[in-house]
Amino acid sequence: MDNIFSGTGRSEEMPVTGSGGGDAMQKVREMTDKVNQQAVALKERINEQAEQVGNQIAQRIDHARGRTSSRLRSTSQKLHNMAIYVEEHDAKDMTQALLRSTRDAIRRHPGRSIVIGLIAGLLLGRVLRACRR
Repeated sequence: MDNIFSGTGRSEEMPVTGSGGGDAMQKVREMTDKVNQQAVALKERINEQAEQVGNQIAQRIDHARGRTSSRLRSTSQKLHNMAIYVEEHDAKDMTQALLRSTRDAIRRHPGRSIVIGLIAGLLLGRVLRACRR
């Protein structure tokens, strides 16, 4: 165990005058040893806690990487599927498919379609009016 007074230029054996000097030196040594033990214990606790925090941070980073990686893979797959679809279908096919799906949606939800049409018409009117000014 390291002595906290080592390297300070102090002598281990200090001259003591008077009676009971040996007891005082013994108590100083005991206190020094006790302080050294407590310092070592504190150092070990700090080291353990720092290691635990480091591990928790590493786990959170790995978890975040996993989520990000998963989302990127999903997005990549969707873009790949879209590229395949565009490659396999020409613009006329895509336009007809869009019109067909729009017509089907209007037939399934006529009330909602009328409201959406009115809102779209109002917005288009405001944009056109703003462009004329």
